[in-house]
Amino acid sequence: MPLRGVYFAVAAGSFRRYATYRVATAAGVFTNTVFGFILACTFMALWSERPHLGGYDESQALTFSP
Repeated sequence: MPLRGVYFAVAAGSFRRYATYRVATAAGVFTNTVFGFILACTFMALWSERPHLGGYDESQALTFSP
């Protein structure tokens, strides 16, 4: 049970950190969303020209996570 206290302490610290910088957290979420859309649109354009690039189809390329 001692790990439970460690997990709680880490979660509480993370919550405090992100609650303190709410605007920065919101800006980060917004920025990552915009760049995600840009990357997805780039992949869609690339895969429309070369449908099976790298052995992936378009849906596999868009949902790939390293």
